[in-house]
Amino acid sequence: MESDIADKLAPPEAERRAWPRYTAEREVSLAIEVAGRKHNCLIKDISLGGARLSCGEGLPNSEEIVFTGPAIRPSRGKRLWQSTSEIGIEFDFSDETLSLISQCLRAMLHDDSQQRTANQQPDA
Repeated sequence: MESDIADKLAPPEAERRAWPRYTAEREVSLAIEVAGRKHNCLIKDISLGGARLSCGEGLPNSEEIVFTGPAIRPSRGKRLWQSTSEIGIEFDFSDETLSLISQCLRAMLHDDSQQRTANQQPDA
């Protein structure tokens, strides 16, 4: 009986992440390169530790992900999991990646009606 109560009070498996996760409230795209091919993805959620991206079908199964774009220096991540249309990525803690995360969060929270691209030049 005591174990049943403890099981009900324990956090779900998916919620044992080290960093808070922010869900995209608007469409924000992010360009990635996987196995030498570029793909445009939508950010589903993001944290300091990683992100969940929706990339459509046909994404190659590769361990290394490179984030690219005109306003960022290339940064790298590692594939943790992949489904037919989504990919879970773990970030490193390089300056380039931390800058990318900051740009993504700003784009997700930017208050305009246009679709935002996380790796585009900021508005002047």
